[in-house]
Amino acid sequence: MKRAGMYEIFSEAAHFQDGLVFRAPPVDNGKGGKTFGRDIATIREPQLTLPQSRMVPLLAKEIEKTGLVKIHFGKEVVSLKQDENLVTLSTKDSKTGEVEQVKGEYLVGTDGGRSVVRSLLGIGFPGHTWKERIIATNVRITNEALAPIGSHLVVHPVKWGVVIPLEEAKLGERSLWRYAIAVDSKDTRSDEELLTEENIVASYDNLMVGERPIQCQIEAKAVYHIHQRLASTMRRGRVLLAGDAAHICNPLGGMGLTSGILDSEALSDALIMVINEGCSDQVLTLYSDLRRQVFGFFVDPMSTQNKYRIQTNADDLERDDGFIRLLSRPGTQAMDMMRKHYAEQWRTNIRSKFTQMGAPH
Repeated sequence: MKRAGMYEIFSEAAHFQDGLVFRAPPVDNGKGGKTFGRDIATIREPQLTLPQSRMVPLLAKEIEKTGLVKIHFGKEVVSLKQDENLVTLSTKDSKTGEVEQVKGEYLVGTDGGRSVVRSLLGIGFPGHTWKERIIATNVRITNEALAPIGSHLVVHPVKWGVVIPLEEAKLGERSLWRYAIAVDSKDTRSDEELLTEENIVASYDNLMVGERPIQCQIEAKAVYHIHQRLASTMRRGRVLLAGDAAHICNPLGGMGLTSGILDSEALSDALIMVINEGCSDQVLTLYSDLRRQVFGFFVDPMSTQNKYRIQTNADDLERDDGFIRLLSRPGTQAMDMMRKHYAEQWRTNIRSKFTQMGAPH
């Protein structure tokens, strides 16, 4: 984001948390309500919190300022074809039904987990779907109690969840929070039944502190089926994939969106090398291979462990999990090790890797 000049812009619109806490479920406060469960461990790293719904318009605004990009909304991909020189994409206007064609040297499919581009290319998307679902809600509540660090993961074998302040929270004032609620894998109710206000408020009881009955205003809600999947390739000729179109993982740890951003960095460099610098298009195959390796060997197992880590008993997690024990050590050793590991494994320096291979220009 810093390379693209977006970090400062996002920072102005966001708020920061001092870290992320693994926390036991709320407990009775002796007054008929609930208070925070005990802190198990803390990732002491500043967290820039900016909802995607606010991030995307900021990004679109800066993109349009370049004069190099035109954004077309309400367009559905219906077909594509490619030859040795060009890709032709056909899109349909969602309002008028009009079909038009656009052509370019390359096409990048970033159209999400249900990618039409990936489907049209016949690229497989192997992996698995978790039995649990997640109810993601944005909810406005009065902050009757606040912990030093608001962002936290509620650890429980079944009733686990994620709690994130979406704006600065002040004691006694109302503010917007993201509550992501796990649904028991044995729950056979439909998505529609899960989204009733009665069910959501009842589910908050396992995650939310404060007085009972819970008083809140739900502003957004959706049920998510969560997956671990990786496209069999991220390149097919002149068409490439990035982000959720190429790979999806469960949301614990925020590794999905960030992986897509890192895909875009690596692919941008690769396309610049091919189009502007005359490098062999093998750098595009290298992009596919390396980013698939990152997901397969780092993002997939790390996000899987993140899920298992909070989907357990708090006492067992504290006693048995090596990562949690590392976080509990005094000093900065844990965070230094974590930063180094993430920097080496998650990001891809495509120029450096291409040079190391001795690939032809």
